[in-house]
Amino acid sequence: MILASAAGPEAAGSSDPDVLPLAEEWAEDRIALMEQLWGADFISPGDLNYVLDLVKPIGINPSMHVLNLGAQLGGATRGVAERWGAWVVGLESSAELAAKAQKRSYTRGLGGKAQVKHYDPKSAALRPNAFNCAYAREAFFTVEGKERLFKAVATALKPSGQFMFTDYVISDPEAEGARAWIAHEPVAQHIWTQDKTMTCLEKSGFNIWFNDDLTDQHQGQILQGWSKLVSSLAPGSLPRMLVGLLVDEVELWARRIAAIQCGALKLFRFYCVKA
Repeated sequence: MILASAAGPEAAGSSDPDVLPLAEEWAEDRIALMEQLWGADFISPGDLNYVLDLVKPIGINPSMHVLNLGAQLGGATRGVAERWGAWVVGLESSAELAAKAQKRSYTRGLGGKAQVKHYDPKSAALRPNAFNCAYAREAFFTVEGKERLFKAVATALKPSGQFMFTDYVISDPEAEGARAWIAHEPVAQHIWTQDKTMTCLEKSGFNIWFNDDLTDQHQGQILQGWSKLVSSLAPGSLPRMLVGLLVDEVELWARRIAAIQCGALKLFRFYCVKA
């Protein structure tokens, strides 16, 4: 057994037929909209080619057992399994997304090779020495108690196991641009500085090999995604029930771009090895 996790959150309903109830937060038409933005199988910036290039330094091969944290729809989980033939387990904090991701894996004949499971990042128990490597994309900046999660990942990796992830970092949590961004994010932020992230990784049992700033590339992906979506939408083609969701997404990414451009928010890649 790879992990034990808490049950997913309960969902509340809505009496308005034009508002998506929480139980359908990731309804198929919303997912389709996100895939128009970011690419097939992805609901955040960076498509499959980007993911494969990102994890290439790990040297994944068919003999490896790989952990993908923050799997979302499983695009990065399935992509690595298909490209290098590795056995990949994806963990996703949304029970709804995890179920949809696993269904896609089964549909593509990857139900065992690229499994996606629900987990609680604050309390997940991972089997010791189960994986050769782990990777994640923007999966930790909303996690409270990252220290525990990083230690759990270190425990789950085999000796000299590699851990590569990208995440948002904040330059100064008290800066005006940072406070404005944090105050308007849809979920609570537990974002760290680059130095605090590196210190925690070292205390959790990792040797850091390198870290690099991917902010410019990330900003380009965001702008390219929105440009592509806008050019593809014909007037009146968007269902009314999705208009509010689209507006929310526009505002979310506009605020993130503003935080990036004022220097408060950056995206870094961290690459480390279990000590």
